[in-house]
Amino acid sequence: MYALAQAKYSSNLEQERSLKALKTTLSIDKKYLIRELQESSSRCHIENVQSCYDLLTNITKTRNRLEDYSIILRKSLHLEKGIELIASIEAAREMVDELTEELFGLSMSKANELRIRTIEEFITFIDKHQKNIATERESNEKRVELEKVVTEMHEEIDNAINSNESIEKDTLDLYKWFRSVFWILISSQILLNLSVYFIDLITNNADPEAANEFTYKKVFPKVKPLALTYLLAIVAMISAQSLLHRQGEINMINHCRELNKQNIGFINTLNTYNNSTRSLGVISGMIPTKYCSNLINPIISENLSEFENYQTSDQANRIEVISMILRIYADGYQERISALTQGTQTILFFILILNVASMTSMSVFLWFDSADIG
Repeated sequence: MYALAQAKYSSNLEQERSLKALKTTLSIDKKYLIRELQESSSRCHIENVQSCYDLLTNITKTRNRLEDYSIILRKSLHLEKGIELIASIEAAREMVDELTEELFGLSMSKANELRIRTIEEFITFIDKHQKNIATERESNEKRVELEKVVTEMHEEIDNAINSNESIEKDTLDLYKWFRSVFWILISSQILLNLSVYFIDLITNNADPEAANEFTYKKVFPKVKPLALTYLLAIVAMISAQSLLHRQGEINMINHCRELNKQNIGFINTLNTYNNSTRSLGVISGMIPTKYCSNLINPIISENLSEFENYQTSDQANRIEVISMILRIYADGYQERISALTQGTQTILFFILILNVASMTSMSVFLWFDSADIG
């Protein structure tokens, strides 16, 4: 039961990271990719293929991004209607390829088959070999259709993501369930071991002067080291189980740290666009969630308060403040994991000492027991 809970919990953490990465990537694409397609399309004059360099670059980026969406959905996520969504993405990718061929007489997939690896090689090939390039009017129609295909695909993916927003709540519920299963496991194990140890102690507390009958009136010498052995064994068992509990906490902290790391990477990507107005809407949603904050609040609260209370109307400054907040969280997660790792090492050393002490105590019991037999 514990293994099942742990497997389901770990799987859900991975799904949440993938879903949030997909959601943020999609938000960035909706802010910038469509606009880039439109702007590069307006600069493209089909009779002068060299002027379409940026458009071809953005078409390539669009195809690659659709493939990324498909890979994430296929390998990392298990969304409702996921199969239909992947089929729609593949169909959209094929449509982008068809429209590219109708525009320039050569699709990206066929270019790959011809070992054309760069946009420069693509343009050079069109200039030399292709005669069936679209007319200016056809070109405008195809470019509008291309933008429509990408926009509709973005909306379909966005709707699928929004219908699975409960995955964050599922993560918290699974975390609570995981902890409950842990306490059930350790309580059951302690009760079972106490029962066995108690019966064994009673069995061994036999009076040799009364035909080895069991007695409750006094404790014989050999029972004392046996009782100590069992006590040490119980403490060692509880210590070992605490490591499982700590691992669950470490998994959650690592999950939050990876989410934070993803967001820092996305901010760096958005900074390359150099447009604070458009980027701020995406970046504002990157502040860690409440349960991720609570894990390390005692560590970072002092440093965090300085930036959380900072007020500015300048959007570029606001983005910089959010970046600093995420870096503070990154340091906090690292510090917390380091502390837990150090604590784990201490517990392991303590368990080693308990095992040695338990074996020593058992040796004393066996010495007393062999003396009784002799």
